[in-house]
Amino acid sequence: MPYPQNATLRPDSQHRNSGVYETGGSPHGIRIPTRRVKAIAFNVVRRAEHEVASSVMSAIPDYVQLLWEQELFTARGDGQQSQLEWLGSAPHKRSTGALDDAVAKLATLRRLFVPIIALPGISLENLIELSQRCRSRRPSRLKTLREPTRTVELACFLRYALLVTNDTIISLCDMRTTDLRRQAQELANKTERVELREIRSLLSRTRQCAEDADQSDAQVRQFVLDTLPSTQGAPVSRAHRYRDALTADGYRVRRLLHCMTAPRLECVEGSSSDVLLTRWKRNQLTNDKSVSADQIDAVPPRWRDHVCQSDTKSAGAAFDCVVLTELRCGLRNGSVWAPESLSFLQRDAMMIDEKDWKIQRKTAYRDFNLPLAVGDFLQQRLDALGSGLAGVTEAVEQNSLVIDERGLHVKKLHALDEDRLLDRARNRFLNEIGTVQFPQIIVDIDKEIRFSGLLLQRAPRDTQELLSVYGALLAHGTARSVSEVSLMMPGVSMDAISHAQLVLERGNVLRTASDAVVELMFRQPISTHWGTGRSVSS
Repeated sequence: MPYPQNATLRPDSQHRNSGVYETGGSPHGIRIPTRRVKAIAFNVVRRAEHEVASSVMSAIPDYVQLLWEQELFTARGDGQQSQLEWLGSAPHKRSTGALDDAVAKLATLRRLFVPIIALPGISLENLIELSQRCRSRRPSRLKTLREPTRTVELACFLRYALLVTNDTIISLCDMRTTDLRRQAQELANKTERVELREIRSLLSRTRQCAEDADQSDAQVRQFVLDTLPSTQGAPVSRAHRYRDALTADGYRVRRLLHCMTAPRLECVEGSSSDVLLTRWKRNQLTNDKSVSADQIDAVPPRWRDHVCQSDTKSAGAAFDCVVLTELRCGLRNGSVWAPESLSFLQRDAMMIDEKDWKIQRKTAYRDFNLPLAVGDFLQQRLDALGSGLAGVTEAVEQNSLVIDERGLHVKKLHALDEDRLLDRARNRFLNEIGTVQFPQIIVDIDKEIRFSGLLLQRAPRDTQELLSVYGALLAHGTARSVSEVSLMMPGVSMDAISHAQLVLERGNVLRTASDAVVELMFRQPISTHWGTGRSVSS
């Protein structure tokens, strides 16, 4: 028999290892042996984890595990980080160095055979959780874990690093392409202004020559022929100048194109992006820099003049520009995607599976408070529309809303008079508190509820670890980088703050600590005057 919806579970005072379901406030209920239920749940979870671990271990060959053992725990060339810490480090701000670093990470992951190893039975949520669990451990601590825990966590970490690295490369390439397009547009505008000044000067000199009485008609005609540009040198459109400027920056375009195609990309079969990418890759394999006839046919008409140039280098640069811009548009509209990605997936991969949807459909509709029938949904919208129109009608009748040809106009709201008594009370309240620094507030709140212990799930080992947790919170709450926060906190290294940030990402520790802070705030007497938070004044 299913339990009633208003059933609640409370611990039984006479039986410490059991709980009682109370229904409707009645003292009668069902006694559940808590320890036994927990033991059954623990065994079920362990059995499921063992099955997943067995399937993952069978999918990873022994030589790959040995390679991971040799590569991941060794220090890099600079000696400051291990390969494992470097692969898990966050990307820097958008720059050429950040893009090179991401491409180097992708090459390392491919050398470790990460893209070709599947992880059966592990969902994306479990993948992220196991990856964060691996990142939160020091390499020396991870190396001492037992099998298969270590290999499973390493596999999930490397797979998640692959997804994040591909996203980073594509995002940085998109940003750099946007910068290139902007610079080309600025150069095209500048060139247009220079040409306009030259045309004005040319017209002025032509008019002076025509008005000169000493010049014969033949001389004027010869002056015009010598001064005016030929048809080939005539001014072109601004879009044509933009394409000229973009083609002239061919080295950076080709470099960005190589970086953008470093992740595995797939396209809609037969689309322009698919045709262009296939023929560009064929040229890269054959090292052929010339543009063939089939490539010209795949180029959009607006780029034909640039691709059909007699200069092979300029024509190849123009074709690279076409491929780069088409890939960028395709990644944005969904016709191009990266299978090993989190943000640039195929549209079907981002949808709920049809079998899962049949099972989760009612739950999803209930979570969003939506009816199952389309007619009921439309009726709700019509009712809301009717009530809104009735409110507009009432506002018009009361002259608080005016409708004319220019649109809707609401009467200007007038500010209320200031309450001097309230101002004096507020000023006295602020003067009594005095000036307080934000770090001091953090320390005082931590002294009350020990949120640092909730984040670490233990007491801080020393002052340095406590300060690193504070630095991670400052970076998280103020959207500052680790380097900026490290400069604000002398004596606290960037590595310590980065490690503390990984602790904040682990499980629900940040939510637990935040709930404790909110409970402390609501324990203050003044919180009774705050309101519900549903209006501007609360």
